[in-house]
Amino acid sequence: MKLPKVFKTKQLILIVIALISWQIFGACPTSAVNDRERVLAHAPMQKISAVGYVTWWSHDAVGYHPAIWLKIENNSRLDLSKSIIRLQGRFTDLHSGYVTVARKEVHLDFMPHQRNCVMLRAPSSFELPIDENAWPTIECKVMCRVGDVGDEGTQDLVVAHLDQIAMTDEESLAHLIKQTGIR
Repeated sequence: MKLPKVFKTKQLILIVIALISWQIFGACPTSAVNDRERVLAHAPMQKISAVGYVTWWSHDAVGYHPAIWLKIENNSRLDLSKSIIRLQGRFTDLHSGYVTVARKEVHLDFMPHQRNCVMLRAPSSFELPIDENAWPTIECKVMCRVGDVGDEGTQDLVVAHLDQIAMTDEESLAHLIKQTGIR
């Protein structure tokens, strides 16, 4: 496209800026704004992130269960309070390859930048020997899905090894609060 020689560079820049400003701020019909919000809501962005976690062996009458406390934060600009958040924790024994999976669906008050704590505990238990060095090496991977999405909406939150930090569920939650602070 050939422009008339009447326009100088500064004038051309001002016209382009004015057109872009008009298009972005002034001339967008509400349907275009709604379409943009819908696209942002389904964009492949990290909606939830883990700001802290604590792993430990949770004990009950059956035995020792690999477990993780997560402090998750809503990183989206959307209120996720009405959304189902599906969490899955995969606990893998790195020596034997044995996998046990914990699944949890939660409904949280989850405004943008709000944080919540969630615990995942493996359903299968282990019988641990007295010698801590003989305990299995467990890898914990936590994933989540927000709302009704398929595999494309799965987010990885944490991949960590199980620690022997705490002895009880309450003690592990105290470690998580100390690690991430109360907010």
